[in-house]
Amino acid sequence: MEKRYRDRDGRLTIKLEELVALTKEDGLSYYKEGETYRYGTEDRVYVCLEIGEDIIKFISGSNELSIDKHSCGTFLPDIASEGMALTKV
Repeated sequence: MEKRYRDRDGRLTIKLEELVALTKEDGLSYYKEGETYRYGTEDRVYVCLEIGEDIIKFISGSNELSIDKHSCGTFLPDIASEGMALTKV
């Protein structure tokens, strides 16, 4: 998959602070409460449990995953570092 804001070797082409600002709205549109996501290469499927004021919580059985709401766009499949994406199932 071709990644936005990355070169052919997977390195960011902009500063992380810029990436966070440029992708926040995309992330907020992508992650929805009640929808399911796979984190990285895990076989486990997480449900988006809550989009709070500062964090987004995902749960899979007894496993919980939280990401910062303001940098949620950095976890999008076409932006995240290898193995760090939250991909809609």
